[in-house]
Amino acid sequence: MKNLKLLLIISFLLTVTGAHAQYFEDYMGDAMARLSTRTPSSSSSSTQSTSKTILTAGYDFVAPSGWNLLSTDDKVTTCVLQHATMPGRIITMPHQIGDINSLIANARLGIQEAEFVLTPVGQIYDWGQYAIQLNYEGYYKGQYLKGYAIHIIGSAQGGVSIFAFSASEAFTDDHIAAVRKVGDHLVFRNTSNTQPSQVASKTAEYDFNTPNGWTLMSTDNNLSTCVLQNPNMLGAIVTTAHQIGDINALLANAQMGFYEAAIVLTPVGQISSWGDHGIQVNYEGYAQGQALKGYAISLIGSAKGGATILTFSASEAFTNEHIGAVRTLAHSMVFPR
Repeated sequence: MKNLKLLLIISFLLTVTGAHAQYFEDYMGDAMARLSTRTPSSSSSSTQSTSKTILTAGYDFVAPSGWNLLSTDDKVTTCVLQHATMPGRIITMPHQIGDINSLIANARLGIQEAEFVLTPVGQIYDWGQYAIQLNYEGYYKGQYLKGYAIHIIGSAQGGVSIFAFSASEAFTDDHIAAVRKVGDHLVFRNTSNTQPSQVASKTAEYDFNTPNGWTLMSTDNNLSTCVLQNPNMLGAIVTTAHQIGDINALLANAQMGFYEAAIVLTPVGQISSWGDHGIQVNYEGYAQGQALKGYAISLIGSAKGGATILTFSASEAFTNEHIGAVRTLAHSMVFPR
């Protein structure tokens, strides 16, 4: 993926941040001290997904297509979803585990509650940097069950678990895909300020709300590329327009990575979907001898193109907050023109 304007901006930013190695060190211990937030926004574009956004007391997510909210607990922290035609349930519930090793140990315990039992089967796999995924088997009142879950850390104070389960013979890959879609679109809200002010930014081709704490620093002359920075976080967010209107072409383009002069960002891991009209990618690379990590969401706004939202920083300073900020921005982005 080559975009000279974008890469020149990145080169400038990395030149600045490369001169502040101590700044990296100062913020290494704050990996997930602040939670990302967002204000839900609907799009007027006919190409946008019509999935419903579900708001809870501590996190938001988009219900997968065909799934609807059935019930919540009194505190609106645990949600139960059902599908119109598929058997089984999806349940989202908060947890208070803030480190990955404890999350793995807890997941291995399974769930045992009266007549409801789910036991992990097979290997526990990473799902991104701050989450795990695993399969379950069990039973409820003599009925054999199969299930799948993703357990996500949102901050040092905890996160969310997303389960899907049904009778063994009815459990399919569609249940797994639905859980992953919930996880892809889950955003943690700042519990100390659940309604942060967000500034609307308008470009020549798309609009978005800047995530809480981030500020628009500059744009290009065509108002199609924007650079955002956060005074409390190292790195940057760069949004830039693209002219790709097909999801397969978008995927192929993302697989190329970024290569320009001394700047290299290469996709790592699986490129996964982001809603019905986007993809998300993790990156690793380097610039001027500095190892980098990054994350991007590329959206299609219409047949004429869309926008890519990229965040990056020095590897040791890159955190789940960078990913959360990009997801927050992507949730708010619309293509009205």
